[in-house]
Amino acid sequence: MNESGGRPPTRFLLAVIDAGGTVPPALSLAAELVRRGHHVRVLADPTIGASARSAGCDFSPWREAPHFTSITEQTAMIAALEGGNPLRAFQGAKRFAGKAMTARYARDVISTVREFPSDAILADGLPGILIGAQATSRPTAALVAQTYVRPTPGLPLLGTGWSPGTGVLRRARDKIVPKMASMLLAPTLPRLNSVIENYELLPLDNVFELYDRCVRVLVMTSPSFDFKAPQLPDNVALRI
Repeated sequence: MNESGGRPPTRFLLAVIDAGGTVPPALSLAAELVRRGHHVRVLADPTIGASARSAGCDFSPWREAPHFTSITEQTAMIAALEGGNPLRAFQGAKRFAGKAMTARYARDVISTVREFPSDAILADGLPGILIGAQATSRPTAALVAQTYVRPTPGLPLLGTGWSPGTGVLRRARDKIVPKMASMLLAPTLPRLNSVIENYELLPLDNVFELYDRCVRVLVMTSPSFDFKAPQLPDNVALRI
């Protein structure tokens, strides 16, 4: 069935990593696009291949980029990053922003688009995937398969377990801590920009500017699981 209103179907590339719970919403989106008559190619870890094909998508594995070849590998990595420690979570995020890893993800996205032309890209929120997607000049939507991850003044920092502050001190906490979190990620900027300069893209002033350069940032978790943000960028769309 084609629900594209008579227009030619769109060719999407869905580029994701197997982080466990982040995969089902991404593949649900892909399956819905296929149901509407569009074509979706999934670029992901080999562990996702069977599920992607079951959703009606074509599949390509990561080649240069780090990837899981078994569920055992994936489970071990997730367990190592868990523990409810925000600092540890940010250290994990910085690992994914390393220069070599970023460059490998970017190259895989670009080479896949060259081999299998795409009209638009649905990109997991890793820097390398977003850089590669934006380097292709295709319209890109960043997928956030969890609550909103960007440190946002007025909201508790993701991973802290805090509720929004009601007193003066806690409101100050919610204003200052997200800025501190962004500062912790600042050392990754030179590494990201050294990859970005290879593709004639403008250098970043902060890591989350990669989100600002997307046509959409799709937060795929129900708003009922998150706190209402005082203000969000115009390109952020919350799932209803």
